[in-house]
Amino acid sequence: MKVGEKLFQTVFYFIILYVFMFSIAEAKIPEFLLKQKKTVVTVHINDKDGLEIASDKGVVVDESGIIATECRLVKKWLEDVQNVLVVRTDYNSLHHLDRLISYNAVLDIALLKIDVNGLSTTRLKEHGGNAVVRYILKQVEIYRRSVKPQPKKDIPEKPADKAASISKPVESSDTSAVSLGQDKPEKTEKQIAESAGEYFKRGQSNEGTKKYAYAIESYKQAVKLKPDYFEAYVNLGLVYYRLAKYHEAIEVLGEALKIKLDISIQSKIGTIYIILGEYQKAVGSFKDAINSHPQNAELRFNIGIAYLLAGDRNAAYEEYIILNKLDKEKAESLFDLLYR
Repeated sequence: MKVGEKLFQTVFYFIILYVFMFSIAEAKIPEFLLKQKKTVVTVHINDKDGLEIASDKGVVVDESGIIATECRLVKKWLEDVQNVLVVRTDYNSLHHLDRLISYNAVLDIALLKIDVNGLSTTRLKEHGGNAVVRYILKQVEIYRRSVKPQPKKDIPEKPADKAASISKPVESSDTSAVSLGQDKPEKTEKQIAESAGEYFKRGQSNEGTKKYAYAIESYKQAVKLKPDYFEAYVNLGLVYYRLAKYHEAIEVLGEALKIKLDISIQSKIGTIYIILGEYQKAVGSFKDAINSHPQNAELRFNIGIAYLLAGDRNAAYEEYIILNKLDKEKAESLFDLLYR
């Protein structure tokens, strides 16, 4: 090899190495996103005793609760099956991990979701030239396409002078409740169903204004009147979930599944088991969902995480093999968690 060619290759090698190292150094949450204070959150990793072992900033990248943070926090979370990941948003409210959406070791970016809506979202599109921002936008779009749009809750508008009756707990002395709650013999099946529907709407209204105690009572009344009221069971279970009453949530969502099998409810129960640290039960819940939806990439990714947390890397790797045929990006994210 000529000296000139060798020198050229050496210089070329160092240029590539420099570009690679520079890209890695820059591949984290950009400072211009962290400056948008209202969208910044804190991601905490706590050990089994509730003691914090790591924390760092994250940013809200979608109002549905998608958070971008650094990979090292996710790795720390996975170091011990009893570690817990929580996100502190504005007003110091804490939210547990709902799901891990994607993970990119090269960019040092992980996207996770918490179960909360209506968060202030960082401005991303105006910084579309940044590699990290492009990755985030792409992953958020993929996630949105993978999730079924939820129908908007039918919250009837009430006149201002009747607003108090919405949030007032239902008591036996409340005359407005007599026509709803008392199961009088003369009531027809249709009337009972209508009464259950009124309680359901009241529950939605109170849930929409974060009056969760009232919402719980209303949903309970709805399922008492109509024991096969699937939607009321689901809403009741999700309110318990938001309040971190996880065992109650599992019980109520389980009742919903007795009425109708639903992949999203099965997946939610699996997620709650992960939060509780009951990883084998999480695997079982995801398996139940996969039995009826074997080609669902998100379920395959979730059960891979559950296997990993349970310490079964072989089973997690098998899910990676399957996932690689369904969704290469999710497969790559799972592989990152397994080996990188």
